[in-house]
Amino acid sequence: MNPQDRSFFRLQWAALLLIATGLLASRSIAQAPPHLLLSPADFTRLNELARTQPWAAKQRAAILKEADEFPDSYEKRFGLTSLELPPEGGQWAHDYVCPDTGTELKFHPPDEHVCTDTGRVMKGAPYDQIVYQDRAFALDEGALAAALAYRLTGDHAYAVKGAQILKLYADRYLTYPLHGIMGREQSPGFTLFGGRVFAQTLDEAEFLINICWTYDLLRDTDVFTPQERTHIERDLIYAAAMICDRSKGPTDNISSWTNGAVAAAGYVLDDKMLVDQAIDGPWGFRFQMKNYVQDGFWIEGALGYQYYALEPLEYTAMMAKRAGVDLWKQEPNLGALFESPLGLILPDGTTPGFNDARAERHVLDERAHLYEAAYSALGNKDFAAINFNAGRANRDAFLFGVASIDAGSLPKPKSAVFPDAGYATLRAPVGDLTEIMKFGPFGGSHGHFDKLTEIIFAKGVTMSVDPGTQRYGMPSHYTWDKVTVAHNTVSVDEAVQKPATGKLVAWQAEPEFAAVTADAGPVYDGVDLQRTSVLTSDYVLEITTAKSTDGKEHDFDWNYHNYGVQHADGTFAAYSGFPQKDGYQHLEQNQTAAISGDLHTEFVMDKDHEMNVWVLGGGVQSQVFTGLGLGPDLPVKIPYVIVRRHGVEARFVAVLEPGPAAAGIVSVTSAGGKIRIMSAKWEDTIEPGEKIAYHRVSLP
Repeated sequence: MNPQDRSFFRLQWAALLLIATGLLASRSIAQAPPHLLLSPADFTRLNELARTQPWAAKQRAAILKEADEFPDSYEKRFGLTSLELPPEGGQWAHDYVCPDTGTELKFHPPDEHVCTDTGRVMKGAPYDQIVYQDRAFALDEGALAAALAYRLTGDHAYAVKGAQILKLYADRYLTYPLHGIMGREQSPGFTLFGGRVFAQTLDEAEFLINICWTYDLLRDTDVFTPQERTHIERDLIYAAAMICDRSKGPTDNISSWTNGAVAAAGYVLDDKMLVDQAIDGPWGFRFQMKNYVQDGFWIEGALGYQYYALEPLEYTAMMAKRAGVDLWKQEPNLGALFESPLGLILPDGTTPGFNDARAERHVLDERAHLYEAAYSALGNKDFAAINFNAGRANRDAFLFGVASIDAGSLPKPKSAVFPDAGYATLRAPVGDLTEIMKFGPFGGSHGHFDKLTEIIFAKGVTMSVDPGTQRYGMPSHYTWDKVTVAHNTVSVDEAVQKPATGKLVAWQAEPEFAAVTADAGPVYDGVDLQRTSVLTSDYVLEITTAKSTDGKEHDFDWNYHNYGVQHADGTFAAYSGFPQKDGYQHLEQNQTAAISGDLHTEFVMDKDHEMNVWVLGGGVQSQVFTGLGLGPDLPVKIPYVIVRRHGVEARFVAVLEPGPAAAGIVSVTSAGGKIRIMSAKWEDTIEPGEKIAYHRVSLP
């Protein structure tokens, strides 16, 4: 055991002794239970709401159904014959994947973990322990459903069900050894960031919030003796709070969960010291709002983690407001975290899969439950529209939402730039062509080495590909998802970019086009990278420059990945010269051609969707590579094209035209500092510079 762990154990047992003797903290925030998230008056209101509103009645019935079926549902799901706690602590869900394909395993009780695409059966550790994690979550969710059902109906049997889980965990919690993620035993944070019921403080915190809420709903009932209340408060809630509070991180979203759990414990135990630590402590809620939010976006640069962090942040704000502290108003960045995703959502409702996030379809419907309490607190009309359009088909709408919402719609999205967060969203004046460029902060442990990458959406679908993320237990998450060649950006000397923060250089949003120029920052030693994107209703023009600042020559690679089947002009031959590292080992069916002029290649997705790509030769020799790489769905390979130029600098002028187009581009030329793009119906002239000059002439 390292010294940090020994210090923690001494602190924890001292704290447990103090709480047992009543000497730990002033109880200046005491409120009559239940008070954590809902009061007795709220349940009266909810029952009346369910009586008059069909959507609310449906959610109330769903809570009762879940409570009625528990614990039989738990036993059936996990192949058990009685209500049993997991025999040991859980393990990391990211390891619950088929090692051959990366697909999530499927549990077949009692002890088989099956690859659904290959039929391979996995047994033993860590898979059994990951199921133990699922069991723990199922137990705390079942207990919470029973506690809510008791408050909605007054049926004592529900209270008994919920209390049983609390009593069982109070008996068992401190007997679970403190542990971390299997395979990381030598990591300095192995136990520091670990838990008892789970392998991470993250999951321990999520579990504790539900435990606290369940206890708050039941503690003034006759299902507990005074001794049992003390046992639950001391040996479960406070003990778990000490686990959650002893470390902040290792990622910023985890701190949101640990803060939320410590706040929940503090409010339910009426312990001001814990509440102050969670909200005003060195890594508390207010610190996060000040330091972890940029232009309304979460600092980790992944919208999935932004929404994930918002769950405990929202719980904390709701609990605090009931105790007389309105964090919604005091910390405006909380509301900004709900608003900012609207600036990045693609026309079909999908979010970009930047950093460690997956592209999520219909994200506002999927995340609408978060917007219910946010609308109740802030009255933002956009949040009301999200809730209305999602049909209020979620539990939070019933528990925390307003009684009724008028019909509404979100405003038409516009081109926008977020300079501190490092996003530029370019939207076509007519049609749905959209490009999002990423150039901001790295994102910490959830960041990808992909400065100046972009995704393109057109004709109802995403065309250019960002790999997003696999489960972290898959090696390809580190060897592909994160590396530079996997993204639509420039790599140098077949190496991975360094972590860096780029910057906005210029931005224009005009009636006919939108344009952005961004600098990558110090992603390569001795090299400057900049990219300008100009988006019209018909195409995207990208001008990417790479310059050596120390006079050394380099290989500069312009990388692009697009769904479909690729057809590149020219004569290509098989190629086997890529290094077997830094992502290149995942490229296959590789071919190459030496091209002295312009490159044209086409990615055909289906009869209604294709992407035509032109890369101007610029009077220099290019080596072009084509083949297949990995994609968001590992079994589905994605075609790529790489244009390589060698020297002290390189300039890539590329035009990307979604098709089939009514008046397709027939030529792209560059001369005299101007780029001309011609179709059968128009000719565009674009002159790059500090301010983009754009002119279109209609052709007869």
